[in-house]
Parts: sequence; structure tokens; C-alpha cells
Amino acid sequence: MQYKDEIQRPALGIALIIKNGNKVLIGKRLTSPMNGSWQLPGGWVYKGESPEQVVHRKIAQFTGLQYNQPEHVAYTENVFDKELHSLSLYFQLNCLNAEQINLNDNTDCENWQWVKWKDLPENLFLPLKILKQDGYNPDIIDVLSK
Repeated sequence: MQYKDEIQRPALGIALIIKNGNKVLIGKRLTSPMNGSWQLPGGWVYKGESPEQVVHRKIAQFTGLQYNQPEHVAYTENVFDKELHSLSLYFQLNCLNAEQINLNDNTDCENWQWVKWKDLPENLFLPLKILKQDGYNPDIIDVLSK
């Protein structure tokens, strides 16, 4: 079998489930695909980066965020169309100072909000939609990890 440049591989993304009590942080996407949909904070893994490095890079975009140790909790396979296929790794962490951080410092999305998992809006970014449909619940993970 030959490996050629034209072999298409899925992109690898990291998503953060940042909790504040019984709420998670979501923002409205400013880019495609699915511009205007709601997503978790996150981003792509770049060549030479580990998933944990991406977690800390993305967390640093929220100035002053204090948090506990992130824990890998799930993954999804995301097929947007025949051209865009990705895998998302999810890391959950607790925000320890939600009232002290300025969410507007992170410009990956607009309208950052803390929402209860059960109250997530309808217009979800595909990876988050799949995670929710798969039955993931950040509140159950908290109970199991204690």
C-alpha cells in the first residue's frame, strides 16, 4: 500500500467542556462550517502538538481562568459532508472563578454563555450535537469521578 499526499485523513479537534456548577460554557460560532451555531470552546490540533497542549492553549484564551485538572471524557466522529470529516476529543474541567473571568477576551466565538446541559439551544455545532445525541452528560461524569 502506498501513502500519497492525496490520501484524505480526518482533522483532529479538541473541545472543552468547561463547567461552572451545573452549567457549561458555549459560544456562537463566527466561522464556517455552521456559522452561527453554538459550540464548546476548542480548536484544531496542530502538527507537533499533543491534545493536552491544545487544551491548555485554548484555556489560556480565557484570561485569568482558574480550573482543575482537565479530564478526557469522550470523542465524536463528525462527518459534515464528503469533504469535511473530523474527530473531536472532549476534555472536561471545572472553572473555579467564573465570576472573575472576562468571556469577551476569547474571540473564537461571540455571545459566550453559561447554560445548563439540558437547556442547550437547538442550533448546535455538529460535534456538540453528536455528543449530546450520544447521551453524554457532564453532570453524570462529575458524579462518577468523585
